[in-house]
Amino acid sequence: MVPDDEAGPRAAELARQLAAGPTAAYAGIKVQLLYSATHGLAESLENEARVQAELGATADHQAATLAFVNRQRPVFRGS
Repeated sequence: MVPDDEAGPRAAELARQLAAGPTAAYAGIKVQLLYSATHGLAESLENEARVQAELGATADHQAATLAFVNRQRPVFRGS
């Protein structure tokens, strides 16, 4: 449990961390979760493959891969 006087600053820090993260990937996860809630396993797996392929073609994916190879922290731009 977070004390009331710390809730605002901690929520703001979490928001900053999320905003600096792979927002396109976060959106893809949300899309897939919503999709799979109303579709069967086979359809959900096909949709997941499509979403992953789309995200694999983004600049964020390339930045993450290069950062990993170079042992650096990635910088995400949301694309």
